[in-house]
Amino acid sequence: MESGNNENLEYARARDRAYRIYCRNRLAQFLPHCDGKDFINDRTNDLVLLTKGNQQGGTAHGVAFVLFRALRCDPAWHCFQHHGINHYDFQGPKRVLVATWSWDNMRQAVWPEYQKMLPREELGVYAPDYGMYPDEDPDKARTLSFGSGQSKTVKLLVSGSELFFRVYTQPQHAFETTQFDIVHADEQMPESKFDGVDERGRTRTNFQVAFTLTGHKLPGFSDTGKSGWIYRKLYMGVDLKGHTLGKYKLWIDGVPDAIYPKERKQQAYEKHVVIPKKNKDKRAQREGEARYYGGFEGESETVLDKWDRETHLVAPFKVPVNCTRYRGIDHGRVRPFACLLAAMMPWGDMLFYREYYERGKTVPVNCKGVLEMCGNTRIKIADEHDEESGTSWPVYEEQFVGTQFVASVLDPRSYGTKAADRNCNLGQMYNDCGLFVTSARAKIDANMIPEFQRWLEVDYNRKHFMWHAHQHKMISDADYANWFKLRGGDIMGGSRIAVFADMKFFQTEIETWTNKGETDKPKDENNHLMDAAMYIISENPQYMGSDIIFDGESEDDAPRSRITGY
Repeated sequence: MESGNNENLEYARARDRAYRIYCRNRLAQFLPHCDGKDFINDRTNDLVLLTKGNQQGGTAHGVAFVLFRALRCDPAWHCFQHHGINHYDFQGPKRVLVATWSWDNMRQAVWPEYQKMLPREELGVYAPDYGMYPDEDPDKARTLSFGSGQSKTVKLLVSGSELFFRVYTQPQHAFETTQFDIVHADEQMPESKFDGVDERGRTRTNFQVAFTLTGHKLPGFSDTGKSGWIYRKLYMGVDLKGHTLGKYKLWIDGVPDAIYPKERKQQAYEKHVVIPKKNKDKRAQREGEARYYGGFEGESETVLDKWDRETHLVAPFKVPVNCTRYRGIDHGRVRPFACLLAAMMPWGDMLFYREYYERGKTVPVNCKGVLEMCGNTRIKIADEHDEESGTSWPVYEEQFVGTQFVASVLDPRSYGTKAADRNCNLGQMYNDCGLFVTSARAKIDANMIPEFQRWLEVDYNRKHFMWHAHQHKMISDADYANWFKLRGGDIMGGSRIAVFADMKFFQTEIETWTNKGETDKPKDENNHLMDAAMYIISENPQYMGSDIIFDGESEDDAPRSRITGY
């Protein structure tokens, strides 16, 4: 009995010694999970984005990202030898910005993670429970208080790196007066704050910004969730502000049970998934998309809720010449001008494969841009002069040398609207500029959105677009095998629409076009390519085969006129 007690006592002492060694340098033992290792090891992209749900270790991974760059690390550390983290030689002291929403969040969530992870020799008197080791004088312990609302700075003792603490509620100048080498943007940094830091950081060697965030909609902050700039511009790849971006994710099933116990995971699933679905609580379901799954929360219900990224997005490939092409255009100048190209496939599916999306450009400039996108040209056929206004302009005709279109349609309202600088309607002006268009058959109304939804709807008795594309030899065996593996061998569950995965503007709009509040009335924003798609759908698009005949003539002899487009 006495021997057993001695063994237990010795074990307890050994455990205490091991814990004390661990507490001196937790960073050396850091074990990433999910995409965390790739996130930390990414030294190629200057913007590195880690999305996650609540309580999944995102802030800790952000701290590790910073410290492996800002400290002189020993290659013998356990994390380098056994946990897959790459070791790099120390490049000298770094200036690090650590920023989050509020001083309360800094005090309660962010700073404690830095305290825990930083080696005690770096923190000195700011180390947690300073005085717990014989070489530490508890009377010298200091705390970092964030209650004053003023910026704070800590200089690390061994590496010489400096940590600058800021919050997003501070004035803009707090993010513009200092150059930083590394930025840890905890949660959703406002765009103006990022721009301020970015302008100063661009001249620094190996400048990197690490975002660690949950994409939920923050009350009182319109620029968050799916409405926010991080999702719309960075995550969707629409505007990377001259940078490159690496995207990584933490997911709840990949978080070790030691960090997030099984019973708590189940409670989170009930709270964010089961109960909202049972109660048909759309707002709570949208919130759960961010807080449980680590996605981005929409402001309200999306208009086209049949959209499913995993079903509809396909890797780009060369679209065969014999597919039947359609072109939809939504006019705009102050509002975006949008043009969408579609191809009808032999098996009846429609592929949206190219987009043109510009703001602030004139009709002639946009017409030229669309022609270039289509691979078509134009020839000058006349000069027009308006006696009343005294203005003159050239008249062009589109030459379909790259892509032929069965229909090229402009929104009906714009088509009949008088042009501001010519004595004609906009439809005529587009044609005069060499972009052949006719008026779309239908305006966007309550009937067109359900029709779009029917095209998008996933039918689990329908073979997927990729299966058909492979059967028709449009994609390689290797690409099909990769897709087949990702689908778990399931070829069923197809839609009548597929979209190339590089169409960032289309994806952004379809995922951010929302209804007004909890109504079923769409907002008139983020919908320009959606309108262009519906103009195409209103034409009742069909595959017409490779032997299209017009007015009794062979395809080779078919006319190329501004009236028919051929």
